[in-house]
Amino acid sequence: MCIIYKARVCGAFITRGEMYLMSEILRIKGGARLEGTVPISGTKNAAVAIIPAAILGDSPSVIHNLPDIDDVYSFVKILEYLGAEVEFDNGTMRVDPRGINKFELPDEMVNRMRA
Repeated sequence: MCIIYKARVCGAFITRGEMYLMSEILRIKGGARLEGTVPISGTKNAAVAIIPAAILGDSPSVIHNLPDIDDVYSFVKILEYLGAEVEFDNGTMRVDPRGINKFELPDEMVNRMRA
């Protein structure tokens, strides 16, 4: 039998000189070893930095492991508006910047991006 306790805490712990803030602890009691994999998608902060960098080159770029969030879809629309060819499917984006022919964005496109 395996019992999982879930508790909210306020605090931190230090491991190997690094401090980690804790907002939730899962304490598992039981005799069975936990095994498996958990897919982790990319983060919003990384995506909003990497996607615009793809237009700086003079050849197509492929970005993998992007999160399925509104900001990524906003970037697809922005890049297409600028003239780039963009494909986004299943966390992978292909950006070909060679067709870019605009260099200013309408305010409504920029305002859609979240802080």
